[in-house]
This record gives sequence, C-alpha cells and structure tokens, in this order.
Amino acid sequence: MVQKHHLTEEAIIDYIEGNSGERANRQVKQHMDHCETCHELYQFWKETLEHDEALAPTPELKKNLDKAIKHKSQKKKRLSIVPKPLVTIGSIVIVFVFIMGLYDIVQNRTYQPSGYEILQNEEIQSDDLFVNSSYVEEHELNSNREYDNVDGKVWVNSQTDEVLLEVEGLTSLETNDHQLWIMDKNDRMEGELLIVEDGVTRVLYRFDDLSQYKLLKGSIEPLGGSQQPTGPATFFVHFE
Repeated sequence: MVQKHHLTEEAIIDYIEGNSGERANRQVKQHMDHCETCHELYQFWKETLEHDEALAPTPELKKNLDKAIKHKSQKKKRLSIVPKPLVTIGSIVIVFVFIMGLYDIVQNRTYQPSGYEILQNEEIQSDDLFVNSSYVEEHELNSNREYDNVDGKVWVNSQTDEVLLEVEGLTSLETNDHQLWIMDKNDRMEGELLIVEDGVTRVLYRFDDLSQYKLLKGSIEPLGGSQQPTGPATFFVHFE
C-alpha cells in the first residue's frame, strides 16, 4: 500500500469505497494521520467519488440505459453482417442479369427472322400470282382514318411461304416516300420503299420461313425512307 512513503491511489480509493480489509483500513488511516500529501489525495478522491455518485443514474434509468446500450451493440453486430448478404445478393443479381442476357441472345437466335425476297409491280410475273388458290388466306387492309381512301388486300400462301400485297388509293408524294414495313414475331421492323404508280402498288414477299412474321404496315416517310417508322401510318394488316 505504501510506495516511496506514500499511499497509492488504488489503496486510497479502496479505502474510500470500503473495499479494503480491516488491517488495510487501519494502516491507511494511520498513514494519513501523519502524511499531509496522502491526506490531501484522500480528500481529492473522496470529493470526486462523492460527486460521481451524485451523478449516478437511478436504478430504473440505469436499466433503460443498459437496455439501449445492448440494443445498439446488437444493431452494430447486424450492420457488420449486412455487407456479406449484400455481396451475395449483388452476385445473384449479376448472375441473373447474365443468365437473362444469355436467354435473350438464345431467344433472338431462335427467332431470328429468316431471309426473304421482295418483288414489286412489273417484277411480279403472272405465274407468280396465286390469289385464286384454295389454300391461300385473304386479308383486308385496315386504313388509317386520315387515309380512308387507301384500300387493298393481302394473300398469304403458307405452303409456299409467300405473301402478296395489293394497295390502291395511295396519294402521289413530292417531298416524301411511301414505305412498307414488315414486322417479325419479336416486333422488329424492316422497311422497303414502295414503288407507286397511279396510286397503286403490288408487292410480293417470298420468305424462307413465313411463320416468323406477323404484320405489314405502310407509312409516309422522308424522301429516301427511314430506318424505323416515323411518319403517319397509312394502312396495316395482320396475317399470322
């Protein structure tokens, strides 16, 4: 307890808090009766500890504080664990996107439109016509309200993979072109400029696989045509 003829702070604090034995208490008291330095240190710690005791929370407040500290500690533990699931979820998302990308590629390859040949007007020979065959389906054109003078039909020959389109009532254009669009099962469109003579045009499609296509559509586009429909639609017809 005595170090260089003075009491240690630990010994004085134990004495104040009653943690020393009877023998140690007698030694501390006897020493402080003859040592002013240790007595002053005793007074300092006695006042400090009494002040801390006065500031000590009530039992109920201490209970609530302990509960809050425990909750905060558990929250920190949960937060420390969160990054791992986040990494796992992120990995799953990446894998999912990758798989969906592969699926999209496979789908596009599976339903990639086959090639086709287009003939217009005089290019269509008389023996190419099949409109009177019993196995050919006939469809009426649907015209836009603004172009209700447009009329025509489509004949679909599923045995030969051919589609014949005849349109009349198309207006003569000086600053625009009539363009014909064909849509596949993936809703992708390919366009072809129409050759219109006296408001009439005839187009024959010869497909490698007709089942991959579903719609024909006409529109008015800038001179030279467009990559995708941009102008008003003149007519359309579903033939799938």
